[in-house]
Amino acid sequence: MLRYAVSVHVEQKLLGCKVPYGTHALCCFLFDVGRHINTIQHWNTQMALNVTLSPKQRAAINSKADFVVFGGGNGPGKTFTLQMLPLQPEYRNTPGCQSVIFAESNVKLEMAGGLVDKCKKYYAQAHPDAENGYRQTPRKRWSWPTKTGAPSTIDLSFVGEPGQWDAMEAAVIAIDQIEQVDERQAFSVFGRNRSTTGVRCRIFATANPPEEGRNHWLTKMLTSGGWIGEDGFPLQDQAGVVRYYTRHPDTDEFVFADSVEALVATGLLPVDADGIAIPPSSMTFFPALIDDHPDADFRREYKRKLASLPMFERRRRLEGNWYVSEEAGKYFNAGMFKIVDYLSLLPVGRGVD
Repeated sequence: MLRYAVSVHVEQKLLGCKVPYGTHALCCFLFDVGRHINTIQHWNTQMALNVTLSPKQRAAINSKADFVVFGGGNGPGKTFTLQMLPLQPEYRNTPGCQSVIFAESNVKLEMAGGLVDKCKKYYAQAHPDAENGYRQTPRKRWSWPTKTGAPSTIDLSFVGEPGQWDAMEAAVIAIDQIEQVDERQAFSVFGRNRSTTGVRCRIFATANPPEEGRNHWLTKMLTSGGWIGEDGFPLQDQAGVVRYYTRHPDTDEFVFADSVEALVATGLLPVDADGIAIPPSSMTFFPALIDDHPDADFRREYKRKLASLPMFERRRRLEGNWYVSEEAGKYFNAGMFKIVDYLSLLPVGRGVD
């Protein structure tokens, strides 16, 4: 049976029941590949978080890319996937490890069904102290006890203005609905993806196709990286393919390559004080739509709602097209129409009264 993000020795501890040590708790998840029975052992109390992940959700969480974009339409479980990433034992069990989940604004963070509510729904099931593991003030924070030293934390916040987070250090930076954030805001936060705890630093973002279509910075990035085809739909055979990127020193446009060596060969990478090229970051995209949600009943019901949307919204949210836009001249695109070589002229008749 396949399992992810759980080492053998952790699994043995989970199945061995009590794992007491001092006054702290060992909280370990066991994610099964099909239906996931996530067992958490805390002192002498056993708690369970039962969740189901689709193959695409698992692949996105397990990706080796520095920057993962997941989504491309409504309903595949984007936010849920994002919530599960900081719960991986690598982050949650490491003393002092910090993760931050961002919404575009505080309104979207606090709204009914927003990130605060969604995290309470699942994190309270997984936390040894249930909802007492969460504090609303002075910051929205879940604190997780670790075996030794300081707790690990998962903060909930909003992106805000560029530069607002200059002093922040976070091993996991997750942004929900990143298409609602402009490029300067996003990369200002990305620049704080750092940690001295020894864990792998990661950026994870969920997204829907933006209203600006092909003119949006994220659409441009996914197109340049080779994940979106000429018709605006994701190229399924490129899903999860990891590529490396930098910015052109003259135009600031994104430049992608399939390997670090290929990008170094372009001569476009920034160099350090010794004149050595600085290794680039990696990125990937996992397109996912409502049909990828693991709950069949949810898929069936929500798909009915999405099918009733106006054409522009339907093509973005149900079909996952990244290029469709309501801008003048762009509402329709050539792919919607059959192209013919010519039209026969209709016969013209004349009459006199």
